[in-house]
Amino acid sequence: MKIIVAILSIYVSFFASVYAGSLPKYDHVVIVMMENHSYSQIIGYSGAPYLNNLADSGMLFTASYALTHPSQPNYVDIFSGTDQGITDDNVSPNAPFTTANFGAELIANGYTFAGYAEGLPSVGYTGATYGSYARKHCPWINWQGNGANQISSSLSLPYSSFPTDFAKLPTVSFVIPNLDDDMHDGTVPEGDTWSKNNLNAYANWAKNHNSLLIITWDEDNDSDGNHIATIFYGANVIKGQNGVLMNHYNILRTIEDMYGLNAIANSSNVASINDVWTTTGIKGTSPEKTALDVSVIPFENTLNIQFTGNMPAGNVNLTLLDMNGKEITQTTFSGTGQYLFHIPACPAGCYILVASGSDFTLKRKVVIGE
Repeated sequence: MKIIVAILSIYVSFFASVYAGSLPKYDHVVIVMMENHSYSQIIGYSGAPYLNNLADSGMLFTASYALTHPSQPNYVDIFSGTDQGITDDNVSPNAPFTTANFGAELIANGYTFAGYAEGLPSVGYTGATYGSYARKHCPWINWQGNGANQISSSLSLPYSSFPTDFAKLPTVSFVIPNLDDDMHDGTVPEGDTWSKNNLNAYANWAKNHNSLLIITWDEDNDSDGNHIATIFYGANVIKGQNGVLMNHYNILRTIEDMYGLNAIANSSNVASINDVWTTTGIKGTSPEKTALDVSVIPFENTLNIQFTGNMPAGNVNLTLLDMNGKEITQTTFSGTGQYLFHIPACPAGCYILVASGSDFTLKRKVVIGE
């Protein structure tokens, strides 16, 4: 066995998983979900010039992964921290749900929320489809009602209701293109053109008005281990790339921590995204950085782990997990910036390396193969 792909040099922010004060608190966050394309089908593709420009000008997450297949469970996951038992794209017989979700949490804490869906035929419509509109891509509708943790039908809006005066946007909103424009039935160039025509004005406004645009994909096309593109663009966003291993739960946790909401369901088990913001407008002290290199010793079951810069204080715990979170092996070291982590022979596949200490937690993907 040898390790085919390991982790390249990255910068790690201390206190990243515990220092919620390092997060900006935005006036407006708009989350746009696109469909069924892998990272490599978007990033670097000449047919998506606008999305690549956003990625180049904002923060591109290079190790972002969807959670499952097919589409609908991913949407429900990012909205509520669990798939609510949904495993397909059909309307759930258990809807409307009364479980916790971040839309209801925002409202309960004095903030505002709305969902905007292109092609939705009327406010509060609950049908499965209408032309190129698909309910399966609009998670908030699964909680539509007037009961506990439910969301008023008045907050489920056609995209034509998206305000041109962006100051009138709710605190957090979803924007869901129709099946032609989200790349599900249409092409990547068509989705890119839609994004430029419909998102560019808000993206430019957000940079100067304490607001954020998040663009992500529900899942890949079953070709790349559910590796998807995720882009943050707006005020206080560092320009660059970030290799932190993340998924839809991390995005949810970030929104929760921004507004002091409870971490619901599986979002409570992940860290918010804390190391991609400038210091401008952020409460607290900018955390120090350290560099972490992980290289491969060919044909041996060993990771060569080396910290440079500001060495973490105290013990560093290393844990190798499978993609279901099951521990494969773990160890602890201290007193040096370098450690050879000997791991057992593992079946080919994707694994997660977790490095943690008293003031940081870092997760990265490792691909092991023959």
